[in-house]
Amino acid sequence: METYFIKSPLLIHKMKLFITFFIAFIPQILLAQNFEINVKIIDPDNKFEEDGVWELATFTRNSLAGKTRIYKANMINKQAIISDTISVSEVAMLSLSFGPKFVSYKVCIDPGATYHIAFDVPNKKFDVSSNSKTDNLMHLFFDGLDSLNEIKDSRIASHKQFLATKNDTSADSVFKLIQNFDNDTRNFKKKIARENPDNIISPYILIKNYRFDLEEQKIYENLTDEIKNTSYGVALKESIDGYLKDLKPVKQAELVSESLIPIAGSTLSEEKIILNEDYFKKNKNKLTLVEFWASWCAPCKQSLKDLYSFYYSNKSKNFNVVLVSLDDDSKSWEKASLVDNYPWINISDGKGQSSEIPKNYKINAIPANILVNAEGKIIARNITDLNVINKILDK
Repeated sequence: METYFIKSPLLIHKMKLFITFFIAFIPQILLAQNFEINVKIIDPDNKFEEDGVWELATFTRNSLAGKTRIYKANMINKQAIISDTISVSEVAMLSLSFGPKFVSYKVCIDPGATYHIAFDVPNKKFDVSSNSKTDNLMHLFFDGLDSLNEIKDSRIASHKQFLATKNDTSADSVFKLIQNFDNDTRNFKKKIARENPDNIISPYILIKNYRFDLEEQKIYENLTDEIKNTSYGVALKESIDGYLKDLKPVKQAELVSESLIPIAGSTLSEEKIILNEDYFKKNKNKLTLVEFWASWCAPCKQSLKDLYSFYYSNKSKNFNVVLVSLDDDSKSWEKASLVDNYPWINISDGKGQSSEIPKNYKINAIPANILVNAEGKIIARNITDLNVINKILDK
């Protein structure tokens, strides 16, 4: 542990700032800027004086990158200033101590930002102003979350009262109501994250999700590189990858025998195509790989690149490929298709995450695929090793 005694900006109050750092490592900071937090207690009646005096402001930074910094500032006349340099935005916690008790407030610190944080004792709330876009977005999110939770609690209480009048002790309808509100909360998180790909709050609010779907995968892919490389971006990627790994533990192709659920869509030239048993019977290919992808999916592009070479080596064996895009933006789909010039039938229904296609085929992440034989039957799913197809073609 290293302890630094640093002169405080509040020299006019003869205040000393004690900063204690617990650091696993200290990175090279190239573009670090100063941040400043001005703390004030509004307690005109000295309401809490019987519990002790306002004596300490503690500020804890934890970037998830194995590094924690704790700043401790003595409060003089119920005021304190905490400042340091920072190169990347971080979520931190401010705690104000009075005797054995304390109050806390979550803050997102930006390089170059200034914060004025006042704790209003009579009203038991924090009043905050800052020029931090990140902190403002975080508390916009928290305010929205609080509103959703208030509505949830009120609706559940009312519903329980209604059930009581009917002498209904079943918990099923209450559980379903809770599930609906949980989905509302999840969709609210997605909305904030989707609309702010250049803000660290986006990965921060998604990290603790207990499950992920195609939309969250897309949100991650659309984050800026700068945000992906933050500790929160890295943690989100690890969470998504871990969830998908648990979801699909089979690393090799899943050999199956299933009927095809028709897949309808249009090509870039607006030709309507339905992938059903008749479609594959008429095309007379021994095997067709139906590959599910999207323009925003980086792993999909690598998968299609590998598939491109494999296709030209095996098309003489009556092997074919059909692409099914899960894009909801037709322009993005068209642009990606034209840039890479895929030589296969390439269709989309334009509905993205709301399409019935991923639901019908239980697609939780892409790239994904199904292998269809000449009779229009699915014989394998989620092929990652293309040699599996070779072995079937050579039979």
